[in-house]
Amino acid sequence: MKVLEKSKVRSTCFHCGEDVVAEDLVIDNKLFCCSGCKTVYEIINKSDLCQYYDITNYPGINQKTKVREGKFDFLDDEKIIDKLIHFKDESQQHVIFYLPQMHCSSCIWILEHLNKIDKGIIKSQVNFIKKEVTVIYDFKTTSLKKVAESLTLIGYEPHINLSDVNSKKLKNMIELKLSN
Repeated sequence: MKVLEKSKVRSTCFHCGEDVVAEDLVIDNKLFCCSGCKTVYEIINKSDLCQYYDITNYPGINQKTKVREGKFDFLDDEKIIDKLIHFKDESQQHVIFYLPQMHCSSCIWILEHLNKIDKGIIKSQVNFIKKEVTVIYDFKTTSLKKVAESLTLIGYEPHINLSDVNSKKLKNMIELKLSN
């Protein structure tokens, strides 16, 4: 005689689509798999960007891994900022971050609306092929560190390699001199 197992109704995280183990992470009648995904939803909701969830089912990136406190403290150092920024004038700075987590149209959409998450961000533009986002920000209103933290909070932790930055800038300078 076969014993039939009771099938459990599976719940999925509203943000990332992963299975929900504990059903105590609920907001607006939506279930979340972890406090990270719930936090991202709260940021997106507070910024009036919930259209993000209309683009595709479960567009978010799982937020179960916590980011170490102070991880981006080095982005307060002016020498490092000067190495990372591509343009600076009296009111704004431009930076390009590599975001390997970028994978779909929802990623592009949320990344190009960063100005609603951090009011110091003037504009953000995605290069999907390179998995990069160019962020133009008012450095009097926000900081490079805060921009990196905002990206990380919504699941797009920038990968920053200072040795790559130095070699790219040097390569660009050499190419510019050769073309003249």
